[in-house]
Amino acid sequence: MAGTQPFQIRSEFDPRDMTLGDFIKLYEKESTDIGGRKNKGWGNLLRNNKALQPYLDQPATAIFG
Repeated sequence: MAGTQPFQIRSEFDPRDMTLGDFIKLYEKESTDIGGRKNKGWGNLLRNNKALQPYLDQPATAIFG
């Protein structure tokens, strides 16, 4: 199987309150600290994407419904 296996965030979070930017930070931190992934710059690909920038400060549920 190619690629990396999915990583499940272990911390509790509320997608109604957590912004997309905060979720990206949480995933980066947990997947590297707990999951042993080497993807510390992964979130920058999303944060620097002009199409996603307007959504980084919005709660995930507002974006994905």
